[in-house]
Amino acid sequence: MRRKLVAIVGRPNVGKSALFNRIARRTISIVHDMIGTTRDRVLTNIIYKGRIYTLIDTGGIGMETGDPLVEAVRLEVETAIREADLILFTVDGKAGVTPVDLDIAQQLRKAKKPVFLVVNKIDNSKLDDGLNEFSEFGFQDIFHVSAAHGLGIPELSDEIIKAAGEPGDEDAALQRTKITICGKPNAGKSSLINRILKEDRTIVSEIPGTTRDSIDVNYSVERADGPKHYVLIDTAGIRHRRKVATSVEVFSVMRAEKSVKRADIVILVIDAAEGVTKQDKQIAGFVQENRKPMIIVVNKWDMVLENEVLLKKNKKFKEEYEEAIRRSLFFCGYAPLVFMSAKSGYNAHQFPKTLENVEHQLKVQVSTGVLNRFFKEAFQRALPPSIGSRRLKIYYAAQKIEVDSLRPPTFILFVNHADLMTNAFDSYLSNQIRKEFGFAGCPIMFELRERTQKSDMETP
Repeated sequence: MRRKLVAIVGRPNVGKSALFNRIARRTISIVHDMIGTTRDRVLTNIIYKGRIYTLIDTGGIGMETGDPLVEAVRLEVETAIREADLILFTVDGKAGVTPVDLDIAQQLRKAKKPVFLVVNKIDNSKLDDGLNEFSEFGFQDIFHVSAAHGLGIPELSDEIIKAAGEPGDEDAALQRTKITICGKPNAGKSSLINRILKEDRTIVSEIPGTTRDSIDVNYSVERADGPKHYVLIDTAGIRHRRKVATSVEVFSVMRAEKSVKRADIVILVIDAAEGVTKQDKQIAGFVQENRKPMIIVVNKWDMVLENEVLLKKNKKFKEEYEEAIRRSLFFCGYAPLVFMSAKSGYNAHQFPKTLENVEHQLKVQVSTGVLNRFFKEAFQRALPPSIGSRRLKIYYAAQKIEVDSLRPPTFILFVNHADLMTNAFDSYLSNQIRKEFGFAGCPIMFELRERTQKSDMETP
């Protein structure tokens, strides 16, 4: 059974995203006074007083802005209205009733769905006096709120859970593997999500910058051991800060970077026609700096396969192309590559297999005995770094185990002098671990703890 859906609907700039964030009690949708900031449906699970439902923020409808994506936004809103169990029709209390509001109200009455009329931007009691005009919409449940200041939100939230809330457990609601899809603008991130979900869940356009919010999409797959649940996070294309044109784009880039930080696994989407660009390197570097497991999807591979002249001329093109990617992204060589096309579906089946494998690798545990024998041999095969008469020695090693965690594999090393560890020797140990134990897609982390002699050591 799916959770009840509550959709926030209204014309542009009435405060829908601010209301969404206030009810969710955290910033999810971008709030800006530029019309058309929200385009896709943005979803989040709301847990309130022991009950749970899914809240949806939608783009503004009913006004022509000159934006070629207006029709796509309208279709997204219509989908949200069709799927919703409860609609929060949001209007601007300061602006009063507008013709666009009347048109939307008529559309909602035709939908025959329960509607709460939310009169927003009521920041003080004086504004309540002129609100009788909103009764002409014909909706019985009217709430006067200020999303910016939180006024009236508790009362609204109480009524929402009465109408659409279901008994819910917060831990169960949040136990989903978070998969962040990132890449430069127009690399095909939204198309990839739509292909995975087998539905047009996010707006796809050739116009770079179509996606502005980071959009959470629930996704489940059936496996032999039972269903596996994910949250796919579609992000705005990350571009260089100097090339960001508006403040909305600044917020979008910040939100995309934040989505990488909260991810369990990151999918970096690269445009096959362009290859690895400077921007792709910067994004991969950001993912690597945050020590996130990663899969690299080389998208639009069908465009390469269609080039028969190229493929006949160079039968090893794919191998050479992969080598070029590895050279360009040498610092994240642990990330598996998936060559596919979100548009045609070519090799799309490989993505869930690769994802499942990386998840499995994240959970691999190596026994302490095996690990210590391994490190002893690794230190014998390569001369450890030294400074003066001091040389790095390892006394004991253990894997750091965290229950129900998808954090990168971390190994605690008890050594004589932690400052002797170099980047080169760190990389050597990481590569040796991968050869022996796998950990595909996973960055490897070391925690060094100093001990003066072996007898001083404690088992972590």
